[in-house]
Amino acid sequence: MKLKKNSIKLKIWLYFLLFAVVILCGLWLFQTVFINGYYRNMKQNSIVSGAQTLVEQYASGVVGTTYAKMASVAMENDLAVNIVDLEGRTLFAYSPAGRRYGQELALYFNGFGQSAVKKNAVNLLARQIREQESGALFEYFDNSNGQQMFVYSTLVTDANGDVAVLIVTSQLQPLNETVKILSEQLIYVTVGILGIAFVLSFVIAQKVSRPLEKITEKAAVLSQGNYDVTFEAGGYSEVNQLAHTLNYATSGLKQVEKLRTELISNVSHDLRTPLTMIKAYAEMIRDISGNNEEKRNQHLAVIVEECDRLSDFVQDLLDVSKLQAGVIEYHPMEFNLSELIQKTLGRFDVLKEKQGYTIVLQGRSDVFAYGDEKKIEQALYNLLSNAVNYTGEDKKIFITLEETEQKVRVSIRDTGPGIPKEDLEHIWERYYRVDKEHKRAVAGSGIGLAIVKSVFLLHKTDFGVESEPGHGSTFWFELYKQEPQRGN
Repeated sequence: MKLKKNSIKLKIWLYFLLFAVVILCGLWLFQTVFINGYYRNMKQNSIVSGAQTLVEQYASGVVGTTYAKMASVAMENDLAVNIVDLEGRTLFAYSPAGRRYGQELALYFNGFGQSAVKKNAVNLLARQIREQESGALFEYFDNSNGQQMFVYSTLVTDANGDVAVLIVTSQLQPLNETVKILSEQLIYVTVGILGIAFVLSFVIAQKVSRPLEKITEKAAVLSQGNYDVTFEAGGYSEVNQLAHTLNYATSGLKQVEKLRTELISNVSHDLRTPLTMIKAYAEMIRDISGNNEEKRNQHLAVIVEECDRLSDFVQDLLDVSKLQAGVIEYHPMEFNLSELIQKTLGRFDVLKEKQGYTIVLQGRSDVFAYGDEKKIEQALYNLLSNAVNYTGEDKKIFITLEETEQKVRVSIRDTGPGIPKEDLEHIWERYYRVDKEHKRAVAGSGIGLAIVKSVFLLHKTDFGVESEPGHGSTFWFELYKQEPQRGN
């Protein structure tokens, strides 16, 4: 299979191979280049640890038992041990099988001068030990066979307080043959591991990248406007989360596309109807009523009314766009909410007089609230327009003012058909229609609830709707009575 440059499959494959190469390089270095240094450090730590144990054993035991334990420690750690008092007498000696310890010790003491008297050499060694901060002397020397030895010497004290010198030696084994064997083995190990890593990394890269490749393929389909695509999970939590997010985004895009189509349809309808009437009445003036002043004025009045309707519609579109974009000015202040409601109700007097609407207001006449009065009036007007459009045959609307210690709630209830539960969360969207049949608003432009939502979001206050099919709808919002304190 051809791998694309910078593809995740190629990256995973190469990274896995690189990881295998790094591990093999480290293995080669430690098994060949660094093995001598590692062996020397290990041997040195073993000698120091064994010597410390010997010091403790010598200082605290019965002679026979102590010497037996010291011999056991020396054997376990491959150590040659010799304890010499300051008179040059040997108090304890142990040498591993096959080690010519006496010859090695004599060679070591020659390093302290050519004196034939061992006592002088022992005392010189003891003095050098005392000069060391660690209280011990650690040296390397070549024995009679030319092999390198480790020598660790320190002072020991027995149970009676007598001081002696502890000398511990251990021989370094040559590793050349061992390194050669390891090198030959590593050649086969390297070839085997690289082969396995090559195949295994490709399989893993294929398995990991396949779910992402499927998501990429479907994303390309989505980018072409096909919103029916479904992204499948891929067995990994990250891929599953990505698929879930893309499915959620696809659902949102599908909804947006649906709303866009409806918006274009509805806006076109709202623009076409008044434009058609304006054109029709203009043609009537031109062809029929141009010389009849009474009919001409009637036709002109219709044209003016439709132009006003178009102007209101365009203004509403601008308002909702500005509100949702957050670029509209916001001037909150304390105002008389009761008077604002009465003022807004006055704009519906013509409907009450000519069409028999009844609007009932319940609440005190001096309720104050905090907010942008002009924008609250706009939202209030749109909620009343919505209630007028959708109330029942009795044409009744009820407005209620309810107060708490800090807030006031305004509820507007109609007696209309109500709103199904599944449509409640969508009614605040532009041109969303519950009945899916366009209906010219008696008052307003058809995007009133979108403006209402934007106004109350601007005020950062609570609002909502309660409705049950067949029992009307109640739209409500809350405002603070006074400017809220920080954190409220």
